[in-house]
Amino acid sequence: MPTNSASHPWRRFLRFSVRGLIVLVLVIGAGLGWVARSARIQRNTVAAIRRAGGHVVYAYPRPEFISCGLAPEPRRPGPRVPRWLEEAVGTDYFFHPFEVSFEGTGSDNDLPHVAQLESLERLWIERTNVSDAGLAHLKGLNGLTYLSLVNTNVSDAGLVHLRGLSQLEDLDVQWTRVTAAGVRALQQVLPRLTVCNYDPS
Repeated sequence: MPTNSASHPWRRFLRFSVRGLIVLVLVIGAGLGWVARSARIQRNTVAAIRRAGGHVVYAYPRPEFISCGLAPEPRRPGPRVPRWLEEAVGTDYFFHPFEVSFEGTGSDNDLPHVAQLESLERLWIERTNVSDAGLAHLKGLNGLTYLSLVNTNVSDAGLVHLRGLSQLEDLDVQWTRVTAAGVRALQQVLPRLTVCNYDPS
């Protein structure tokens, strides 16, 4: 004689509970897999930047910064992670690079690596051979607020690639081939932009 499932509601509940548990495990597994993949990509990217002579700063906590040497920027606390856990798992599982600097080293070929760090807010490229073509790789850094191109081969043509960086507030173009016309054209698109230490005359 067939058993009436309605007389055993706990069985139906158990079936749904098991299904729900399976779905939950799959979702958590997919999430952890995505985190692990992102951390691995970030770790490899940071390693490539360091091999090229670049310096990487993680946002824990965010260091103070003087915007064009005018006003201090308040600190932002980073997540609280036990030191033993960070050392065991890896920094890239908990923190994102906040700042990258190339000083006297680095080239256009290194900027595709920088472009993968979408959380980047400050970028120093100074005394390098970086050119207009290299700046094309920075188009996706939508969180970038400060960019130094001091003593590079950048010209007005390179500034065109920066027009989509809506958060960019400070730009340093000392000892480049950038002209007053190029600066004005960029500031028309980015009205909040301050060009540091630049005399258009």
